Amino acid sequence: MRGSYHNLKWFGLTVVLLTVLVLGYLLPAPRAVPADALQAPTTEHWLGTDPVGHDLMRLLVVAACRDLGLSLWITAQAALVALGVGTLSAFRPQGVFDTCQNTVARILDSIGSFLILSAVVVVFPRANLWLISGFLALLLWPNLSHTIRYETISLLRSSPVEAAKAIGASPMWIVTRYILPGVARRLAPLALAMVASMLALIGALGFIGVGIAEPASLGGLIYDSHFYVRSAVHYFAASLVTFSLVLTAISSTSFFARS
Repeated sequence: MRGSYHNLKWFGLTVVLLTVLVLGYLLPAPRAVPADALQAPTTEHWLGTDPVGHDLMRLLVVAACRDLGLSLWITAQAALVALGVGTLSAFRPQGVFDTCQNTVARILDSIGSFLILSAVVVVFPRANLWLISGFLALLLWPNLSHTIRYETISLLRSSPVEAAKAIGASPMWIVTRYILPGVARRLAPLALAMVASMLALIGALGFIGVGIAEPASLGGLIYDSHFYVRSAVHYFAASLVTFSLVLTAISSTSFFARS
């Protein structure tokens, strides 16, 4: 019964997140109506409008879905890299590959992904969104690979795996039957927590105008709206509150997934 609930929980979370990912790139941006620029909330525009006349509620929904979809995409790439690196290094602990990946991971952790990405985007200002997301995933795999490595080593030393080796099971069969399912159970909640971290990072990059140059992003909207704190406080308040609510929702979901 507990296993069925666990599987149903992850199935539900996967469906919701994939739906958000698809909607983020299917929902069109709202049409600008210059005559309605910076209107206060009304029955027609529940959260008001922005400086060019976009319906703010619809614009924030599109921005939230796109930021969350991008966070999911970057996390998925980082998780795949971490899965490969962590699993391979676990089969040869203290070997050449394990030593090299551990050194690279320490260097990346010491510098920080935000600083590296900011420097790269300044040097290559015309880098597109997909290139930036892939580069960011390559910077973030150490956050997951250490856990995958230790979990894989633990599984390789477990009784079921030792028994499988004794009867002559192939390494590929051991990996697919024992290693991957065990690692996936540990990786899933960590990856969900990384989605929240990515959302915060994308918001920060959008706020300072570096890296993620999306037409509608929560960080970019917060930056744009802070110029209108006095003349159109609804614009700034709606942008900031929406970003906070989305970030809180993902963090709460991550906590729920760990329980």
